[in-house]
Amino acid sequence: METHIQVKKPKAMAFILMLGAFIGLFGETALNMALTNVMEDFTIEPATAQWLTTGYLLMLGILVPVTALIMKWFSTRKLVIGGIIISLLGALLAAMSVNFPMLMAGRIVQAIGTGLILPIMLTVVLLIFPIQKRGVVMGIVGLVITTAPAVGPTLSGVIITSLGWSYIFWMSAIFYVLLLVGAYVVITNVSEITKPKIDVLSILLSTIGFGGIIFNLSTMAEQPISALIVWGPLFIGVISLLLFGIRQFKMEQPMVNLRVSSIQCLH
Repeated sequence: METHIQVKKPKAMAFILMLGAFIGLFGETALNMALTNVMEDFTIEPATAQWLTTGYLLMLGILVPVTALIMKWFSTRKLVIGGIIISLLGALLAAMSVNFPMLMAGRIVQAIGTGLILPIMLTVVLLIFPIQKRGVVMGIVGLVITTAPAVGPTLSGVIITSLGWSYIFWMSAIFYVLLLVGAYVVITNVSEITKPKIDVLSILLSTIGFGGIIFNLSTMAEQPISALIVWGPLFIGVISLLLFGIRQFKMEQPMVNLRVSSIQCLH
C-alpha cells in the first residue's frame, strides 16, 4: 500500500517550500536590527517602530490556522505560487517605502505570504515522502523553522552596515523571483480539495485567540505583567482558543481537525 503521494520531483518541491519558509521566517527577525535606522528615517517613536515586528507576528499567528481551511478550497500549486507572489509584492512594497505606513503595509503583505507557505510546507512534505523518510525530512523542516529567525539579526546586521535596511527586502525579493520560477516548474497538486463550509465563528475565534496570545507575548517585555494591556489580550486569547477547540469537536467538518486519529500499521 502506498504511504505517500507520488510526485516527479519531491526533493525539488520540498526545497522550494523550505526556502520560501526560510525567507519568510528570516524576514520575521531581520528588521529588528534596523529599527533604529527606521526610526531615524521616518521620525517615529520606538513603540511605533516595534509594530514592524509585532504586526508581522500577529499576521502569521492569525493566518497559519486559517490556511488549514484555505488548503481545502484551492490547489497546492495555486496556493504556493500565490503565497510567493504575495510575499514578493510585500518585499517590494517595503523596499520602496517612503514612509512608515507604506513599510508597515509591506510587512503585513509579506507576512500573509509567509502565513500561506508555512502550513503548506508542513503538510506537503508529509504527503510526498514515504513514511521511512519523514523523520529526516521533518528534522530538516525543524532546522529551517528554527534557523531562519536565529540568523535573521546577524545577516541583516551585515546587510544594514554594508548597504542599508531597504536591501533586506530587495534581497528577499530576488529570492522570491527565483522561487516563483522554481515553483512554476516543480510544484504539483497534492492536497484534496473538498470545499467545506466556511465557519465564520471559527475563523473569528481563531483570529482573536492566536492574535491575543501573540500580542501578549510581544508586550510582556515592555509592560509589567499586571498591566491590562498584557493580561487582557492573554485572557481573551486563551478563552477564545478554548471556545475554538470546543467548537471544532462539535462540528461535522471542523476548520481544524483536533481529533486524534487511530494509527493503523501498514503491511
